Amino acid sequence: NGNIEQTVPDEELAMGEKRGKWSYRGIMLNRHTNSMLFGSDDDTATMEEYECDTWKIQRGGDLLGLDSNSGTQFACLHQFGDQSDAASSKLIGNISYTTLSIAQALCNENPTKYHPDDFMTFGGFCSWRPGQLEREMGEDRSEWIVLSVDWQTIWDELLLQREKATQVIAGDCSDEAQHEILVNAGTNMWRHFLEKIGMQEEQATSRLPAGQLGFYDSMLNVWAEEQLVRGGVNKGDDNDDDGDSSKPIRPGAIARAKSPPTNDMLLYDAEFLRSTILVLEEREDCTVGVILNHPMSAAIECKESEDPLPIRYGGPIDIETWRDGSYRDEYYEEDGDDDDDDEVYEGFLDYQNNEVNFEDLAFDDDVNDEVVGFEDDESSFLWIHRSEPLGLKNVGTRLGSSKFWLIKEDEALEHIQAGTLQLHDTMVFSSVSIWEKGAELGQCGGGLREQVDGLHSMEVVEVDDDQMDAVWQLLTKQNVLTKESLDTNIDATIKAWDMMSTDGGEIAQNHDRRTSKVRLATAALKAYLARNLLGDPLNTPVEL
Repeated sequence: NGNIEQTVPDEELAMGEKRGKWSYRGIMLNRHTNSMLFGSDDDTATMEEYECDTWKIQRGGDLLGLDSNSGTQFACLHQFGDQSDAASSKLIGNISYTTLSIAQALCNENPTKYHPDDFMTFGGFCSWRPGQLEREMGEDRSEWIVLSVDWQTIWDELLLQREKATQVIAGDCSDEAQHEILVNAGTNMWRHFLEKIGMQEEQATSRLPAGQLGFYDSMLNVWAEEQLVRGGVNKGDDNDDDGDSSKPIRPGAIARAKSPPTNDMLLYDAEFLRSTILVLEEREDCTVGVILNHPMSAAIECKESEDPLPIRYGGPIDIETWRDGSYRDEYYEEDGDDDDDDEVYEGFLDYQNNEVNFEDLAFDDDVNDEVVGFEDDESSFLWIHRSEPLGLKNVGTRLGSSKFWLIKEDEALEHIQAGTLQLHDTMVFSSVSIWEKGAELGQCGGGLREQVDGLHSMEVVEVDDDQMDAVWQLLTKQNVLTKESLDTNIDATIKAWDMMSTDGGEIAQNHDRRTSKVRLATAALKAYLARNLLGDPLNTPVEL
């Protein structure tokens, strides 16, 4: 149906360009899980009745998928041919499509004729907005290969894959990890289809450098560990400590991502990999902080005689919605099925790849040295300084007992122009990170504490003034993000992160699995920055 733009029901919406429309829709064939769906909750059911209502589940896609907040849409493929129920839709040859409820009805009404194993059951689906698939298949990207395959070949490959999944479900596995068996079964299907058209794997992946292909394979393995094997405990979590509750989280505190990273951070929160976090607020309803180490491809010209000051990405919530509290509305309006084509945050493109002029900034000529609040600051940016002489004169609002001060934009610019505040003592942020709190949020009630003690993805670090001065000096030397500065900026990020280590840094990481995930974290961070902050993912090689 690629030639027709169809309206999408609200619960199936994806974010991004042409939101609310899709023109192609499909299911992934080669992502089998170890999950089973039991159609009946009847405790009195016999073993035979139980087996006749057990459905092995594959991942069909992320939209209305197995983790969707709006519920899962299940679909079934079968190959009954002319015997298929009238409610089925023919796809190719003898393969038809129907809903799970119809498939269950067929099995319940005709148990001697139909069985759940006669169906391939998928949770969720994939969709492409108008023009999206054509772009992905175009010469510039060549991300897909079109195959003409007979129905019997498709069904035979699905059966081979399910045979492996059945072994995993039954616990009949070798020393190989369950997720590796499942993802390898899917990869073998992909290879077999290539063989059918006489194409070598090397030819199909020729546009990718070997190191970049290795990165994609490693990320797929992490994804499979999280998404194909269900019901595991702390899968992939190499951070097995008991938490960090002895270190308080308060304004001015410093936190950093743990290493090796958790799978969740690798897959869903890559901006926090190797991150250094400065806590701004610790409130009853949330923790607010900024990532210190992400210059964007934008800058503010503060003083004619000096280089522009890089604008930094502090997190996924823009400054204005944080100040007025409207970020909460946007958070609760999300339906959970957005895709990654959405901007990093609302308004991000307003100054991406641009220089903000001094004359365009919010400015107030009446500047004094009194402690100021920030509720009435109309700037789109958050300014922080680390000038102790100015701080001791009450220029800005001190963050706890630290040597960080929040300062209003007009006051910061006034002191920079006067020469009393140096650019190397100043950072400016376009956004913040907010960790919501609530009794239902995780083991620790959410907030940054959840990341530390619940998910073990971050740690609070205690650094002395000399350490923090060295970290600050290193990070303020980062450049405006460009293709040329990307690697040096990442090097500074890693070095600053390592400066705050209390366990000898990454040299202490000597376990093979840990070491490989440490390397993967660096590559995943680069991929995130290239895509979301640099805006040039296709021309930025990311290799292990």
